[in-house]
Amino acid sequence: MTGFIRFPLAFMLFAAFGIAVLSTPSHAADAPTAAPVDTSKIPIKDFARFSQYDLVRISPNGEYLAATFDEGDQDDLVTISIVDKKILGRQQVGKGFRIADLWWVGPKRVVFALAEQEGGSLVQPVLTGELLGVDADGTNAKYLFGYRAPNTTAQGTNIKGAEIRYGSATLIKTLPDDPSVAIIAIRDWRDGEKLGRMEVARLNVYSGAVNTIDTAPIGGEVSFLADDHGQVRFAVGEDEHQYIQAFVKRGDSKEWQALNTGASKKSRIKPQALSADGLRAYILSDEGSDHLCLIEQRIDSGERKTLRCDKDADVTNVIMSFDRQEAIASTTESGGAGTEFLSTTHPDAGRLARFYKSFPGQLVEPVSATRDGSVAVIRTESDRNPGDYYLFTTKTLKAEYLASLRDALDPEQMATRKAITLKARDGQVLHAILTLPKGRDPKNLPLIVNPHGGPFDIVDEWSWEESPEALASRGYAVLQVNYRGSGGYGATFKEAGRMGWGTVMINDITDATRGLIAQGTADASRVCIFGGSYGGYASMMSAVREPELYRCVVAYAGVYDLNLWKSTSDVSRSFGGRTYIDEYIGDDAKLKQDSPLTYIDQLKAPVLIIHGSSDDRVPVNQARALRKALDARKMPYEWLIKDEEGHGFYKLENKIELYTKLFAFLEKNIGPGAPQSATAVANSSKP
Repeated sequence: MTGFIRFPLAFMLFAAFGIAVLSTPSHAADAPTAAPVDTSKIPIKDFARFSQYDLVRISPNGEYLAATFDEGDQDDLVTISIVDKKILGRQQVGKGFRIADLWWVGPKRVVFALAEQEGGSLVQPVLTGELLGVDADGTNAKYLFGYRAPNTTAQGTNIKGAEIRYGSATLIKTLPDDPSVAIIAIRDWRDGEKLGRMEVARLNVYSGAVNTIDTAPIGGEVSFLADDHGQVRFAVGEDEHQYIQAFVKRGDSKEWQALNTGASKKSRIKPQALSADGLRAYILSDEGSDHLCLIEQRIDSGERKTLRCDKDADVTNVIMSFDRQEAIASTTESGGAGTEFLSTTHPDAGRLARFYKSFPGQLVEPVSATRDGSVAVIRTESDRNPGDYYLFTTKTLKAEYLASLRDALDPEQMATRKAITLKARDGQVLHAILTLPKGRDPKNLPLIVNPHGGPFDIVDEWSWEESPEALASRGYAVLQVNYRGSGGYGATFKEAGRMGWGTVMINDITDATRGLIAQGTADASRVCIFGGSYGGYASMMSAVREPELYRCVVAYAGVYDLNLWKSTSDVSRSFGGRTYIDEYIGDDAKLKQDSPLTYIDQLKAPVLIIHGSSDDRVPVNQARALRKALDARKMPYEWLIKDEEGHGFYKLENKIELYTKLFAFLEKNIGPGAPQSATAVANSSKP
């Protein structure tokens, strides 16, 4: 399918001149500004908009780019000629659908995976298990794998379907010697909760024909790594006791061989990459350590070598050479732009290091490269830069600016975010991110405490984030605490949050907040707490447990009655969800004990309640139960409920209204003109 796409897209994807990475480019986020800027003038809509671009990939021969473009309620896939910088094709996937990932399968064919944007902005789009393909010129679109009816319109487009399959597919590997085939893993939905063994298959990316070539060595969800010949070499899954099991296939063997996974079967193992020759698997594992380390696993001999391990944080990512042959660098949950090079001799390590020097203080990650590694797409980002894409020619060390994720926001106007540590009452070190408003003396600032959702295995990172930056633009410092239960800081730290929703997690948030006040950064009389999902729960629970600490509360899509949530949330509709509640949150007595509404009489701060009426994860009955309790006690609150919004607002107009109401509420309670005692806020807009 060919067609014209709006001019700004073509303009953005090749807007700038080529720059040598031997010097700092003009687009780098840390270049000096000519004059100070009043960040309070940045329009709310510029923060409320979602990223324009998410994925940018180069074709194996370097002729084309494929990119996803956010149209507001759906994604578009666009293909672009690199030589003449023209849009060749545009593929719409339909309202409510996103492109979760995309791959070039051969020099002229793109395959992409669909996801549904269900549940709202506080939850990730849900993979549908469907794969679609389209040619570089936008023609020959084909629905390759999935459950939708064949030969009918899929997702509101004119894409014709292949044979129907009641299952989900994940692309494992593209093959350099066969541009018509991709290796995929298939989960058959007819297994239900029996969790049968996944298939590995060859998918014809033109016809949709599937040919099974292997079977997983263990039931349930399995992650695979395959070599350039399509041979699956490494697999990781969980056994019936939820212990991690790893397997390899060596040489021409058709049999899976179990690996000795070390001292503890409960260790985490996360496959990252396989060298192109298929001899080395790069994995993240905490075998023998509390933190995830980067391990090189030899497939042939079974030898294991630790490439990087950090005593304070998990290794989070491995960066491969541009030809995918060797691991050259890795990153950790360090709270900054810290990348450690694993190789000092590989040419790509030197090239990437030169690129880093041109973008000081930023994270640099190659996201796609030609088959020979001569040209790569590199993404840069930092605490102040939402993200830029560059086309990097490795021989000449030249970089050409392609696009920004949020081009309306100038990195020079963004606030600085820094990683800090604070102490909990029991001496536990707590890692946190502090966002400081630009141009303000970091002393006695009004403070927003912003607990993350999840809560387990989620981590607040140093990189740019929408809400803290929006709040900082209006003069507020923002504290994001990685309380116990959060990810990134080891298995013990995560497990310490088990059964601690309303206790140890809240204590950590409280202690970090008091620590920041004690340092003089925050004004003790101007502290508000604002979070979404679990963060909304934590905001209310903190306010009822520490009524003298917080001057106001913003409860966004939060849980306030845990027993009511257990009986009505979509979490309880699955066996895994019910197990999660029982094992990580508690039984009915514990749920009542840890519910904010149990202690509502202790609340002193005014509340802003925000919720979507179509929220399945945390149904709107939570907001109504909180409102009912506040009404009964004549406590002050404000109210913002939006129809057709789920777990977090997604529509631009609703996000703008949310920020507008939020800024007004904060200004009233902890802004420069706020009184020294909690402000009574009139109830408003009751539906």
